[in-house]
Amino acid sequence: IKRVTLTPYSENIPTSNTNLNDVLKTIEGVKKDTESLQNQFNVLQGQIKFVAEALAENKVLLTKILKQTYEEIPVIQKFPIKSEEQLIEIDKEINAENRNQYIKAMRSMLEPAGVHKNLKCILNDNVTMATVFKGRKVLNNLKTFMVFC
Repeated sequence: IKRVTLTPYSENIPTSNTNLNDVLKTIEGVKKDTESLQNQFNVLQGQIKFVAEALAENKVLLTKILKQTYEEIPVIQKFPIKSEEQLIEIDKEINAENRNQYIKAMRSMLEPAGVHKNLKCILNDNVTMATVFKGRKVLNNLKTFMVFC
């Protein structure tokens, strides 16, 4: 993308003692500046159009990738886990054959912004609170779900 700098035309600005030739020179200078600005505007307009088209293409590709991810990983529909019973059920379902699918599903949900922001995509807030602590009492530790963790 070409960087454009705009500077005012001040070369032929007439002084207090002006004559017709000075005024005509000033008008010519203003015309040149106007043409230059129009050309720069056209360049910028083309660049904006190019960027907008690239963004539209990226949006379409991202949508396809996300859709493909959900189709490739069938276990992704089981998330977020909404209850301790569902967590126990999933913990029992995970075995050597499907472990990688669960790992891939959880990674794809955590990748955009990390664990702090996306843990709720895997565990519902209620499940997180129930399995970690309630008041000052420690309840079910997530480590008790050996296969899930």
